[in-house]
Formats: sequence, C-alpha cells, structure tokens
Amino acid sequence: MSRNLKFSLVVLLSFLTSAVLLGIERAVGIGWDFHPDSVTYATTSGVVYESIVENWFGLFNNGYYVLAYLLSESIVAITLMNMLVFAFTNGLIYKSIREKSHYPITSALILLLLLNPYRVHLSTTLLKDTVIIFLVVLVVISSNANRAVPIVSLFILRIASPLYLIILMPRRLLFYGFLAVSLLIAFYWDAAFNRILEFNEQEMRLRDFDTIPTFQEFGFFGAILRGIFWSLLSVSGVFALVSPAPAYVPVAIGSVMTLLFIKKATGSFKIPLQLLIVTSIFGVMVTGFTAYIRYIYPVLVAWPLIVIFKND
Repeated sequence: MSRNLKFSLVVLLSFLTSAVLLGIERAVGIGWDFHPDSVTYATTSGVVYESIVENWFGLFNNGYYVLAYLLSESIVAITLMNMLVFAFTNGLIYKSIREKSHYPITSALILLLLLNPYRVHLSTTLLKDTVIIFLVVLVVISSNANRAVPIVSLFILRIASPLYLIILMPRRLLFYGFLAVSLLIAFYWDAAFNRILEFNEQEMRLRDFDTIPTFQEFGFFGAILRGIFWSLLSVSGVFALVSPAPAYVPVAIGSVMTLLFIKKATGSFKIPLQLLIVTSIFGVMVTGFTAYIRYIYPVLVAWPLIVIFKND
C-alpha cells in the first residue's frame, strides 16, 4: 500500500467500509432502530422543529432534530449523510496527520486508526455522534480564527460540548482553570454537591450487557470515583475485560488501535492530561457506560490529532 494515499482515496475507502458494515449489520438483524435515539430522530424531528420555531432557545442541544427534519426524517437520507460525513472526516484526519507528523507513519497504520470499528458503526446509524466527531476534529485542526462556527455548531448539537474544548487548553492554563473551578465550588458548595448527587441518581444503564461498576451506591464520592475509573477504562479499552460483552469488543478495539497508533507515531503512549479531565467530568455526569462512551468518543477520536499537533 502506498505510503501517501490521496485524500479522495481515503474518503472513498472510508465510505465503502461504512457501506459494507451497513450491509453486514442489516444481514445479521441489526436494524436502523437498534439505537433508541435513532427512532426518536426519525419520528419526532418535525415536532421538535416546530417547537424550535416557536422558541429559538430550544435550538441549543436540539440542532440535530433540525437536520433530521430538513432531510424529511428519512432513514436513508440521514444514514447516507452520516456515512458521507464519516468519510470526509477521515479524509481531514488523514490529511492533517500527513501534514503535521514528522514520524514515518505508513498509510496502513493511519487506516488502522481511521477505520475504527465503532466509528464505522456510528456512521451507519441515525445518531448525531458522527456529525459531532466531525465538528470536534474541525475545531482541533482549525486555526483560532476559524473555530467559531464549529464551536457554535457543537453547542447547538450537544449542550455539554463546550467541555470538549478543554482538550485544547494549554497545560499551563489547567492549573488556573482548576483553581477557578475550585473557588466556585467552595462558594457554591451546596449547589455543586446537590447537582453531582442529581447526576449520580440518574439511571442510564440501558443495556443488559453493561455491567461496568457505576459506584452510585457511594453517593458523591461514588460519582468522583466513577469519573476517574471510567476515564482510565475508556482510554485503555480495559472495559471490555471488566464487562466482557461482544458489543464492547469493537469499542475496545478502537481504544487499543488508538494507543498503538500513538505509540508508533510518537514513540510513546501519550495520554494528555486534558483528555483525562474531559473524560472524568463526563464520568461524573453520566451513569451508564454505553451512553458515556458516546459522549466522550469525539475527544477519543481527536486524541491522536492533539498528540501529533503538540509534537509539531
């Protein structure tokens, strides 16, 4: 395989991979409605769109419903959009790695990263994750002057997405950020404590195969422990051993593939502190591991880019 695949070839190969997996999934009985959120987008987007027209503040966190509405709530059209966005995102990642990395990275190694099985699966669904991943990648690879549009778009699609921007913070600013947050929590301790307890009391474990410990029985300290523990599980892929389920295997493979790529690309397993902070915060807020993985996946995809850009 050529060391220097062209952008267009990467896009085409990514789209074909997505199409093949889509065919396999349908053949084995995994339908378009496998994810409950997919059904929501295909059946209620018109109603949500009408409510947004009446109250524009409702656009934040609900922007994907507008996209689904504009595509006539068509299962085929929304799926095709995600497949194309996935393929184009891979082209951008490939191009960025080629331009920024000073290490001898083969095209085969980059494709190993790009054709992450869980990302390919997400591209065959009606879920908004593929579009969010595209926007996060766009934020990471863009200059400061060109980040406004993707950042606002992220906020429209997922209201918690500003947390993703932590991955862009220079390490020297993390201390000041931590100090500012600590002071706010100290002044509003009761509100912060109760909010974390509210997060912890949610029941978000929706899949029978999800047996990852949530530590909810330990209250506030359980939420903090969950944030730390789940962060380490997610970046390492060890969660597939903690909760051995076939559905977790492709997701874990993605984490392992990322680690292998970073080791080959930089010479060491580099895990930015910013990444651990973001994934830990989401761990405090979310109590179901399957939902948690979807929330943090955009930063896991951006992880290799962040590492390579810092080495530039």
